[in-house]
Amino acid sequence: MCNLLSYNDYKCIGLTDKLLQKCYKKIIPLDKSNVPVVGSATIPLVNKNNETKLLEFIVVNVECPPILDLQASIDLNLITYHINMVSDSEPLINKYTDAIKHQFKDLFDGKLGSIPGTVSITLDSNAKPVAQPARRIPFGLIDDVKAELARMVTDGVIEPITKPTKWVHNIVIVRRKNNKIRLCLDPRELNKYIIRARFQLPTFDEVKSRLKDAKFFLVLDASNGFWMLNLDEASSELLTFITPFGRFAFKRMAFGVASAPEEFCRIFCQMFENVE
Repeated sequence: MCNLLSYNDYKCIGLTDKLLQKCYKKIIPLDKSNVPVVGSATIPLVNKNNETKLLEFIVVNVECPPILDLQASIDLNLITYHINMVSDSEPLINKYTDAIKHQFKDLFDGKLGSIPGTVSITLDSNAKPVAQPARRIPFGLIDDVKAELARMVTDGVIEPITKPTKWVHNIVIVRRKNNKIRLCLDPRELNKYIIRARFQLPTFDEVKSRLKDAKFFLVLDASNGFWMLNLDEASSELLTFITPFGRFAFKRMAFGVASAPEEFCRIFCQMFENVE
């Protein structure tokens, strides 16, 4: 924000060029036209209470009325604003959320949930299985990878596997913002042969149009959403991956699989199709 004054008005109030200082600010109007800046000057202004305020103006070589920014308008008592205090609703919110958590405590145990049923990964008949060798893991990440594998086994996302499988993938280690790691599958070869369901994902504009006249909103955080989808046995074997600590197979849908986003959205849309 800034205060603007045309060069002609600057001269009309009897100010000289000696008061102008170099100004390196650029003025960019909505139409993005060129606004030549002559300089800046500190000019005393008197408000209706006879108080003098020193304000910095940017002097421009175009015809325009004097413009005051918000802070200058407040300082000169030209406008006033009021802050309305509202009561803290957090205790009331906590009362209702605690009641809901108690009533449905089996849904708020912090464990990874799953959606009933299974999903399948369908491959083209010309698919050529690829078994990748294990990649080396940086020494500094070994303990983190072991811990994450153990957690994923405990949560039922993966399981150790010893029987031979035609497909064997590698993993990608991603460092998250909270400094923890995420293990993602690298199914690039498998993705070449996956036959996708071609479910049409809704666009933002389509979703926005349904919100007309809506009054109540609910946000569902589908954290690790793909892991809520159970895989059938054949699909689980397709998502076998290798580590220096052995092979594992995904029991839930893995991040990186080409058909995962459409399967996830299809199932969730079916779950909520009757919710208006």
